[in-house]
Amino acid sequence: MRFYKVTSTHNQNEINDIIKSMSSVETDYIIKIYGQISMVEYTNEDGFECMFSILDDSLIEKMSELYQKYSLKFTIIDLTNDVIFDNPFKIKYKNEKGKSVVKDVLNLIKEYKKNWITKDDILDKIIDKGIDSLTKFDLGVLKS
Repeated sequence: MRFYKVTSTHNQNEINDIIKSMSSVETDYIIKIYGQISMVEYTNEDGFECMFSILDDSLIEKMSELYQKYSLKFTIIDLTNDVIFDNPFKIKYKNEKGKSVVKDVLNLIKEYKKNWITKDDILDKIIDKGIDSLTKFDLGVLKS
């Protein structure tokens, strides 16, 4: 599992129009895929719909196929190392109701770390950033 930022180039109205054009079978498929994903959806500063998410290769493939089928333009950025190495990234976004998602994204990061960070990841962090970069969480992973 990896931690990703998925950015579309579509606003909510455009996405709603695409969803309305789908059959009920296709809509059910989308609901099934999104039901498997831990994510935080938000609107970026350009008004485009995006999400931070925890995905494996098969879910990325399914999402990519779905997006391509409906001509949804998007980018996927792997932020896993930023999460492991505690590098900050911009999370000053808001959800569709205008509420900040910072707390939700921080909780998603905690979920990712709790369930997917390994000793090897922490050792990579030591090699890259030094032993002084370790957090209490990192030390706990090493001790487990």
